[in-house]
Amino acid sequence: MKRREFLAAGSAGALSAALAACGRKPDEIPIEFAGYDPARAHALREPWRAPAGITPRKTEVLVVGGGIAGLSAAWWLAREARAQVTLLEMEPTVGGNARGLAEHPALSDPCALGAHYLPSPSRQATELRLLLADVGVIRGDAFRPQPDYDPRAVNFAPQERLWMDARGEHAAGWQEGLLPLAEPASRTMAQYKQFAALIEDLMATGAFTMPSRLDAAALPSQVRALDASSFSDWLLSRGLDDADLHWYADYCCRDDYGTRAAETSAFAGVAYFAARHGFHADPREEGRVGADNPTLTWPTGNGAVAEKMREYIAARQASAIQTGCRVRRVAEVRGGVEVDCERIEGGRTAAVERWQAARVIIATPARTLPFLVEACPAPWLAATKSLSYAPWLTVNLGLSFVPGSTDGSPLAWDNVFKDSLSLGYVNAAHQSLHTRRTRTVWTWYRALAEQAPGVARKRLLDAPARAWVDEAVADILHAHPAAGAALEGAVVSRFGHAMARPAPGVMLGDAVASLRVPVGRIALAHSDLAGYSVFEEAQRFGVRAARWALQG
Repeated sequence: MKRREFLAAGSAGALSAALAACGRKPDEIPIEFAGYDPARAHALREPWRAPAGITPRKTEVLVVGGGIAGLSAAWWLAREARAQVTLLEMEPTVGGNARGLAEHPALSDPCALGAHYLPSPSRQATELRLLLADVGVIRGDAFRPQPDYDPRAVNFAPQERLWMDARGEHAAGWQEGLLPLAEPASRTMAQYKQFAALIEDLMATGAFTMPSRLDAAALPSQVRALDASSFSDWLLSRGLDDADLHWYADYCCRDDYGTRAAETSAFAGVAYFAARHGFHADPREEGRVGADNPTLTWPTGNGAVAEKMREYIAARQASAIQTGCRVRRVAEVRGGVEVDCERIEGGRTAAVERWQAARVIIATPARTLPFLVEACPAPWLAATKSLSYAPWLTVNLGLSFVPGSTDGSPLAWDNVFKDSLSLGYVNAAHQSLHTRRTRTVWTWYRALAEQAPGVARKRLLDAPARAWVDEAVADILHAHPAAGAALEGAVVSRFGHAMARPAPGVMLGDAVASLRVPVGRIALAHSDLAGYSVFEEAQRFGVRAARWALQG
């Protein structure tokens, strides 16, 4: 059955139709949710009253939240070995949006549940380079212009490809790279080159770094002005209206920010390119740049880095990381900070503890502050209202064999469909050293950016897991007709508030900047402090908060 027939039938019928074609029934396929438990997080909305007999606990620095920011704070404190640190994480495992899945009965291979790669760190990302050296990803001198990376972490070739539906004289099939190819003398290529020149000029200002510069007032006025308009509008204002260029800009925004280009700040859109390795109209040039600045990835995605961080911290302070701990109250008191925490076992509260700490780092999304912080500071409350969050999901498809492509091209690591609402799929087994394999896992990514966040979030939480698998199968089948026959299980992971959306006015606004200012004995650490969500920002703010904690 063709893809358009699946879509016409609706996503609810895609999986059933694919399985029926090979004589199988939908209920034969184990499908379930994994990862974040919405009910566990939504309990934070309920009023909190500490019970009698609360158990006292004590530490020097307490970190709330075990995502990359919280882990980075704990890593730095453990590295410095100058204070006792305790990290409380609500979920059973640490990592936040970077979590991976080492094993699952329905899947043959480890896979990512969320973020699946890390660009090679820039020279400005000094703490990130130190971290990667500490956990063995960088070997030797972390500050060489081109570090020596563990070869197992360097993305193997072929890396990226784009599926193009048939158009004109061109048959449907895969092309190398994600930027739609253009003829040298075409109008599309002329606009690619114009956009590349604009990005190069903006890179020359020095205003775009990764992690980003925090002092917005020090940025050139033409750079600050970018944050006032959308990326799409900015492109049009420069005479760039080519459909393929706009598709690529939109794809990049959905991929990194969970937001359409029409709703993304032009500052964020430009930063996607200018803060890293620019934009290259010629795929051959992109390949040369990639050789010098490799993409780092692992079978479990960035979950591998989170696990290495956990191991590093535990080796230095054995009980520092404590999972299944839902923090309900953070309050500054005389001489320190009190933190009330529920111990969750089997979905129920097994015990309640009251921690006393000299300083506290809250490394959770800003939207949780009104529920956690007693007498939450007014600037922080105002900032929470300025941020909105993009819903996101992944579907890990367990396959009994590798379904071939209709055009016969070899499987790549990242595989994107141009005419799709999805972000395509990643081959979770791409970094595997096993050369002879049959079963595999494909991680399908979906940002629900086509709807308003609240509407999309409700849809994300209300739809059954099978509905998302239906959509993933329908999306993949037109390039891989045997995908239905190969499917043997699936795991769906939902992120209702996956990332802060860098809408116009957010990244350089005063509201987000106020989150970076500690209040009393409490500081924040999260990528929200940058107004958007990437690993480098979360890691930077975690270390920044840890340094603050050691000053007390």
